[in-house]
Amino acid sequence: MTSFRSVHQVQAIKHGIKKKEVIIELNQNFTLSLLSIQTLKILKHTKPIKTYKKIPYEPKLKIQFMSGSSTFEFDSGIDRDRFCHAIDRLLLLKKPEVSTLRDKRKLGENTLSSTFDKIKIFTTSFNMGNKPPPKNLEDWIPKKDFDLYVFAFQESSYNRKKKKKKKNSKKDKKKSKTKNKEKLNKKKNKKESKEEENGEEEESDEDYLYEEEEDEEEEEEEEEEKKHRMKSKTKKTNSTTNLETEEIKKRQKKAKSCEKHIHFLISNYLGEKYEPVAIHSMWEIRLMIYSKKELLTEISNIESHHVMTGVEGFAGNKGGVGISFRIDDTPLCFIGSHLAAHLEKLNQRNDDYYSILANLKNGVSTFDIFNQFHHIFFIGDLNYRIDIKRDNAWDKVYKMIESRQFHSLWQADQLNRVRTERIAFHGFEEPEPTFTPTYKFLVDKFQTRRYTKSGNRIPSWCDRVLVRTLPFSKIKRVKYYCCPEIESSDHIPVCSTFLLNTLLPIPPPQIFSSVVNLHTGILLSNVQISNLVNKLGSKNSCYLSFNSPLLTKENSTPLIKTKGELSWENEEIPMLEPITTNLDYMKRSYIFVAIKGKGSITSATDAYGWCAIPLGLGIKKEKKFQVEITKFGKLIGMLEGSIRVICTNDEQEYLEACKGRLGSSKEKNGKNKKKSKK
Repeated sequence: MTSFRSVHQVQAIKHGIKKKEVIIELNQNFTLSLLSIQTLKILKHTKPIKTYKKIPYEPKLKIQFMSGSSTFEFDSGIDRDRFCHAIDRLLLLKKPEVSTLRDKRKLGENTLSSTFDKIKIFTTSFNMGNKPPPKNLEDWIPKKDFDLYVFAFQESSYNRKKKKKKKNSKKDKKKSKTKNKEKLNKKKNKKESKEEENGEEEESDEDYLYEEEEDEEEEEEEEEEKKHRMKSKTKKTNSTTNLETEEIKKRQKKAKSCEKHIHFLISNYLGEKYEPVAIHSMWEIRLMIYSKKELLTEISNIESHHVMTGVEGFAGNKGGVGISFRIDDTPLCFIGSHLAAHLEKLNQRNDDYYSILANLKNGVSTFDIFNQFHHIFFIGDLNYRIDIKRDNAWDKVYKMIESRQFHSLWQADQLNRVRTERIAFHGFEEPEPTFTPTYKFLVDKFQTRRYTKSGNRIPSWCDRVLVRTLPFSKIKRVKYYCCPEIESSDHIPVCSTFLLNTLLPIPPPQIFSSVVNLHTGILLSNVQISNLVNKLGSKNSCYLSFNSPLLTKENSTPLIKTKGELSWENEEIPMLEPITTNLDYMKRSYIFVAIKGKGSITSATDAYGWCAIPLGLGIKKEKKFQVEITKFGKLIGMLEGSIRVICTNDEQEYLEACKGRLGSSKEKNGKNKKKSKK
């Protein structure tokens, strides 16, 4: 294929151009021309960088250009998706070599059954104890062929190490500052080499990384802050709020500086093959995700948010940071967290967990994060402890660690218990650790690394990596381990690697020439809500809403009374119409169901609960399903019924299957045809 051209009519454009009907002409040199429908004159001529489609089946599409962004509104979600495919194809045509499975699929060169690609993910959590990161990262971060690196940090604000000052400090500062600039720009001159020959100490790159506080400008800023604090003290103001605000600003400024430093270290270590996907910090809690450069074009819908749970929700020393995005057509969510400390704060930790799930705003706002991402990773210092009820608990646990009785310790682990009993972290998976507890160690460079009795803190697996996966989505945890070689903190970093199947985008319609006449629909039957943990609330009616990126539109059932039997007749459940006839793609797709009450739903808190029905169950024949209804991680009840995905080239068979169903456009078209014949 040497050329490609596509023309799309658009209903409206916002931002760059006032609202008006235009034609988008997509040329083979990867340039968009926006033409007026009336005059066909070019209104805009530019090159797109990336497309963003957030809400399924909505016709809006945001396109990032070299000069800015514009939002387009197509006739339908299907037209929008076809336009995205056209851009993807043009991107590939510009590549010197098309070799990957996802590239071939976009060009239509592979078979319909090639619906997946595999990616390798490295995840790690490290409570740094507000100490600088180790200089040698090789003992912690493997330099292997990972597609994604995910770093979750806690207590990650620290003072940079100062180098010992020499005499004539002003001259030395100027020389040091000049040398640092030269090293950053990778320029070396004769003057520098002469100075080294004269016996002056040469600064290494590592010296630079750890010596920001020698910078003259930063020292001046510190002096100004000291003067400001002294003035505040002499005024003797009684405003606690102002002092707290100043302290928070100072803390945030320091945290931002450390974020840049950590990013600099990681970027240098990973090398030029990797770029940051997203970095988000909340005080000393950080989540940093890096990707291979060639994978960045497949990553979209990047969002990041945070939730504070410290000091009644007003402090960011505890809480969670969430970053979500799509790789190909697989939505992922990563949560980096630091929960409440101390053995006796078990209930507080559980509450923090639920607060994070309820208040993170990633993804579609009317759904909770539990039921819209194929995989959710929960990473961090979760602070769950080994809980043994006896006076000499520390000594007992220490002896069990020495004799590697990890299974017995696992039975006493608080997180393992609450997860097993469905009190918290329901649905998350974590294997039994085969490594020593990661907290609490003595930080003393003059002694052998060992657990400390300080504060009578029992050694525990505080640092964890958990994952929750929807049914039929495939992920494999390859390895789960800790890094005892890292001795800079009272915690040890914990790491886990994963192998993940990503769902490749729906192939462009051009390769479906043999199946364009297929009629496809999704039938749900005998649907009812059962095993409710609590009543659905004060509202006296509810209905089901069906959503999916696979559907042409949102569908819903009629309202029913919540006091009676919570079930719907088959005629009350609409036929769901997918945008593709590719059954292999549908096998790994979902129908997301929201249980809603009467009235408008503007946020996730308005719904009773959500669940996800895997389409893979009903591909070949009708099968029963039973899926969990949850709300912000809590189990509410079960949704039961049968599902069948019908796919036939016999229009009459299709019309018979969807007879009497609400919202079936093809049934309506069939009736209209019969009327016209009469």
